[in-house]
Amino acid sequence: MGKRVMVVDDNEINGLMVQNMLEHFEVASDFFLSGEEALEGALKAEYALVLMDYLMPGMDGVETVRRLKEIEDYADVPVVALSGDTDNEIRSKFLDAGAVRLIGKPVSVEDISSILVEHGIADEETVSRKAAGYGAEGAEDKESDAGAETGPYLSLRSLLEGIKGLDYDKGLKNCVGIEKNYFYVIKAGIKNIENCRRMIGEYLEEEDSDGSEGHNNSMKQLRLAFHSLKSIFLNVGMERASSNASRYEKLVKELYNEDTGRYGTLSDEDNEVISRMHKESGELLEKLDVAAAKYDEYLKTRLLLQTPEGNAMDAEEYGVLVEKAIADTRLFDIDSITADIEKLAGAASSEKEKELLAETMDATGSFNYDLILENLLKIEDLLKMGRGEAR
Repeated sequence: MGKRVMVVDDNEINGLMVQNMLEHFEVASDFFLSGEEALEGALKAEYALVLMDYLMPGMDGVETVRRLKEIEDYADVPVVALSGDTDNEIRSKFLDAGAVRLIGKPVSVEDISSILVEHGIADEETVSRKAAGYGAEGAEDKESDAGAETGPYLSLRSLLEGIKGLDYDKGLKNCVGIEKNYFYVIKAGIKNIENCRRMIGEYLEEEDSDGSEGHNNSMKQLRLAFHSLKSIFLNVGMERASSNASRYEKLVKELYNEDTGRYGTLSDEDNEVISRMHKESGELLEKLDVAAAKYDEYLKTRLLLQTPEGNAMDAEEYGVLVEKAIADTRLFDIDSITADIEKLAGAASSEKEKELLAETMDATGSFNYDLILENLLKIEDLLKMGRGEAR
């Protein structure tokens, strides 16, 4: 698969978006949700490039870069910082820590392509060719989905229609034009929005006085929630909601007093707006949940209907393919993993195996290698217990 890239971001959607772009340019990557996880991962594998988020709970991006550069093998590995804030102060912090560049979020395909060429991760010819085809895959996906062997085609666009402020075309473009990728981003977004709503809800219920430790902590959480929502909404195609989240992130940030290390208090009017945003985000979640559940069921049904006769194989062949899928997973070869699982799904005989393979295919979209490996090992255990002998 060539050179690998480390992607570090506390927001799963941001990481998934970047990984989708990297995959489009035929570049393999691994995703880490925190600075601590990234440092552990750096000791277990070799990466030719690191893409590092700034604001993260616990260890932030600047400190992570500083510690990463203390690891001998990473002294010369380029680190590109990613942040919604690109002012000179943050840029200087990253450069002093050892990063080579700071780019703003949301990260664009142009950003990724230039970084890959600049640091020799992908050759210019491949990048130019893939960039020219960026966004064209969606039509191919739809055409293949519409085949009689996979049942009627269900458009994600039709399920998202009527959701106020959501621009399907912009969200789809952010996901390399592939509808299934867009769906996985929305699924991750649901989880992240739920978490942000929880933090905002805790702030709204907070009764601590101005300047107290409780108030300070709730304001920190509020700022982090809006920071995350800013990216989440933009990634799924909700620019106005993203703009509103960005406005309140900045407002909370401006209330922080560097001298005292404390936050001030928002006005009653601002709190009313935040309360309304909290309510509206709950209504949005309900609609996204319904759409995601229907599309999830469609994808699982489609997987089980694919080529039921074309993938016929005996027990030995099936077992060999399971072993290959496990090996491909340990190499993080997502293209081969996907192909393996599609073949296995067409040949699976037991309902348990079909259920595990449907869940595994779902996991490939979010690059959840742990779940992929876990399920494949379960299938291997079923075979070892003799449940596949009648295949």
